Amino acid sequence: MLSMEYKLKHAKEELNKIVNTKVFSRGNNLIYELDRSARQLRLIKDNIHMLESGVKEQVRLYFEKDLSDTRMQLSEMSKNFLAFTENMSASLKEQVHDNICQIEMRMKVSI
Repeated sequence: MLSMEYKLKHAKEELNKIVNTKVFSRGNNLIYELDRSARQLRLIKDNIHMLESGVKEQVRLYFEKDLSDTRMQLSEMSKNFLAFTENMSASLKEQVHDNICQIEMRMKVSI
């Protein structure tokens, strides 16, 4: 009977050791996987941050280029408008002068 108790106790201890070893091994594997996942998450976050910074920089550069192009177009249009107004003013002055001359000639002929 003593031998049977001893064998059962010994088997129970061996079984506990096996279970503890498997639990310890599984725990270590889970810790390893968690650490690996945390590293991958950190890498993904770093890559997202770099991508976000790159996109912001590209958008800023495109915006500055568009703004510069628009300013140049505005400057060109302002010059063209100024030339147009000067040309129109000169043309109107010439027409007014011609009309005045015609009126004066008609007045001289009428007199």
